[in-house]
Amino acid sequence: KDKKPLHRSPLYPWISLKKAVDRSRVLLEKEGRHAVRFSVASPHWGFKVTSSGAMQTLAALRQYGLVNVGEGIAENRMIQLTERAIRILLDKREGERQKALQEAALAPKLYLALWQKWDNALPSDGNFESHLVVDLKFNQTAVPAVIDGYKETLSYAGLLSGGMLSV
Repeated sequence: KDKKPLHRSPLYPWISLKKAVDRSRVLLEKEGRHAVRFSVASPHWGFKVTSSGAMQTLAALRQYGLVNVGEGIAENRMIQLTERAIRILLDKREGERQKALQEAALAPKLYLALWQKWDNALPSDGNFESHLVVDLKFNQTAVPAVIDGYKETLSYAGLLSGGMLSV
């Protein structure tokens, strides 16, 4: 009864794009391009099917557009790598992998909005934190993870090195 209400942050990817690509690679190595039950995929990532880490990983892979989630409930839902994931993991053609990485980096709604807000650049950490906490109403404890994940994702996708995607 004295419990303080939980302040949840808006939706954001729990892991960076690099980690999401690594988890997609594991899925491709273990299951190929086939659809697989979530209960089979989560142990491949080192999680129990009921763990929050498994569910947050799946949510992040969906946000980046790396997996499709089919029918089924909870651990019985089917997941499958998307064409974007396959291009990132297997495409050797010049520029195709990079283009797919950049599309994935900006697929989460939050990341695209931030990218557009700051004209395809990074703000100062103070400005970034204030925008997240004040304007977007993020829980302050989540802010460092959001900022780090966003920066790591943009860097991994090559969006901070001048090879920018037009959005």
